[in-house]
Amino acid sequence: MKAQQQWTGIKHHVEGDNTYYNLLKHGEKTIKLGDMVKIKEKGKRGYDVGRIDSLYEIETPDEVNDFHVSYTVFSEGKEGEKWTETGKKKDKLLDDVLEVLSEADSK
Repeated sequence: MKAQQQWTGIKHHVEGDNTYYNLLKHGEKTIKLGDMVKIKEKGKRGYDVGRIDSLYEIETPDEVNDFHVSYTVFSEGKEGEKWTETGKKKDKLLDDVLEVLSEADSK
């Protein structure tokens, strides 16, 4: 059986039931706010390019929190579209990020 890799996050702030993060890491993959990334294209084999605008978790009554990754898309024909991927499993959401193209500037 494969050992489960742990995800870690660096919290930015909390607003009500939402916890916002600056960074998420799962296994070898790390994503940060402002990173330009390749995002798996839904239902297709291709990818889109976008910037990570927010990483946040919403507490839910069932204690399996919803996690959200929001992007601004820069792919041709989709420029400026805002997408939010939502899921219960952070590792699956991180799997949708195929590659970090350029990291956000460190402040």
